[in-house]
Amino acid sequence: MALVKPSIFLSSDKRFNMIRRDTLFVLTLSLGMLTATGSRSQTYVIAPGDTLEVVAPFDNISIHDIYQQNISGDTLWLGWALVDVNLAPGWDYSLCDYGTCYAPIPDSGSMYPVVPTGEGFLGLNINPYQIAGVGSMRVYVYDKNFPNDGDTVTWLVSAGNVGMASLSDVVRVYPNPVQTTLLCDGLADAVSSPCTTCKVKYHSSCRRQLDGTEA
Repeated sequence: MALVKPSIFLSSDKRFNMIRRDTLFVLTLSLGMLTATGSRSQTYVIAPGDTLEVVAPFDNISIHDIYQQNISGDTLWLGWALVDVNLAPGWDYSLCDYGTCYAPIPDSGSMYPVVPTGEGFLGLNINPYQIAGVGSMRVYVYDKNFPNDGDTVTWLVSAGNVGMASLSDVVRVYPNPVQTTLLCDGLADAVSSPCTTCKVKYHSSCRRQLDGTEA
């Protein structure tokens, strides 16, 4: 009686089923790796916000901090990279982070480790002397475990009589500061029709808000 040698080859259907199971396993594993390495849960929150609008007083150093509050439940390691600096010529400025102050500002830096519930920070220190102007600075800050998933924080700075620069295309309020009469001229709104109403809040030199009856 002749012996029939078992075939080492599988039918096409069985081979397809095995390949399909292997492919699904590899695909599932790859997706799991991407989920684990490609995104982060939130490890910090920014306060008071990612954009800070500030008015820098003449002949004085003012400090303007943006905080990164650690909500990870573990030690947080933060780094940062300078995006751009566009401040008025002649202004004196520096940058501090949690651990170090820099003048001039380098391209990048690292903070001291931030304990759970603690906070890191980036702070712009600026003295415009007596030079009126506007400017900005942007810095990219990130958790070192997720360097591609950070946040860009921005300082918008004005000094002198340009504190209302963002409104300059709508209304002109002058002089600022004022001792007697404050003038308000409507220029044009977004559709170029006349601006007929001007509402202004104004403050004394000690930052107390005044009403229309006070000198």
